[in-house]
Amino acid sequence: MPHPASRLLALFLLASLLAPALASAASQEILVVPLPLGASYSALSPDGKRIAFLDPLGLRVLDIESRKTRTLLPPGQANSKLAFSPDGESLYFLQPDSAEPGINVLHRYWIASGKSKKVLSRVASAVAFSPDGESMEIGRASCRERV
Repeated sequence: MPHPASRLLALFLLASLLAPALASAASQEILVVPLPLGASYSALSPDGKRIAFLDPLGLRVLDIESRKTRTLLPPGQANSKLAFSPDGESLYFLQPDSAEPGINVLHRYWIASGKSKKVLSRVASAVAFSPDGESMEIGRASCRERV
């Protein structure tokens, strides 16, 4: 089985090779931003200036322009399925419910203040926002629900 780093390198090289062709075809700039090894569950901010991701150091945000990374939460505090709020001021993520094994809880984390709040339990999928930012869709463990 190939080492995970070799897969990451292969994806980076493939993206680097395809970026010029895709950019000219779409007449848009494509930026390839390498994330640290072990990074997973990434999300791009609505303004395209930051990438949130999980890695062995926790929930982190990378400023694309400066390439500086800031740790928001330590390992184990956020588990998966990251999504920025439509205004880019907060992140949504899933965390296992300590009271119900196998069940996830949706949390919202405000980047500026560092405060976090439980939003909903029994969540099965990532949050998706409507284009106008007025509503979000969440896959529940028992059904799909629009909030």
